[in-house]
Amino acid sequence: MRRFILLSALAVALFVVAVAAAVNPAEGTRFSPVARSGVTGTATLAANGIGTKVNVRLVGLAPGTTARVLLRTGRYPRLSASFARAVEAKADARGVARASSAVRFRGEPVSWTIVADGDHVLTVVAGGKLVAYATIPGMD
Repeated sequence: MRRFILLSALAVALFVVAVAAAVNPAEGTRFSPVARSGVTGTATLAANGIGTKVNVRLVGLAPGTTARVLLRTGRYPRLSASFARAVEAKADARGVARASSAVRFRGEPVSWTIVADGDHVLTVVAGGKLVAYATIPGMD
């Protein structure tokens, strides 16, 4: 009986994890440097209610530099002129910046289905220049 209870509890726990993953899908991507900027990093995007949350880690920035991460339509180097604000981060003394935020366009949340459609890119702007980009894979 004890074994049955343990196996049942394990099955329920696995089911809850699977449902949570299906309800809140996530996708990871890597930043590539632009024009030998040396800026790289990672981003994780995930469904967050009616919007999308992004967690970013950037390396290779000049210490103290503020970087803006933007969501744009298209594929690098052909990107749309419009953008949504993803996150802003300030580099520490080692040139590493970390931040997380909701992705917003004109103050409104950007839907996960839009972000994960396979036609969007994250770009990093620092010092007024594009220094890195990350293609967001589409979700099936």
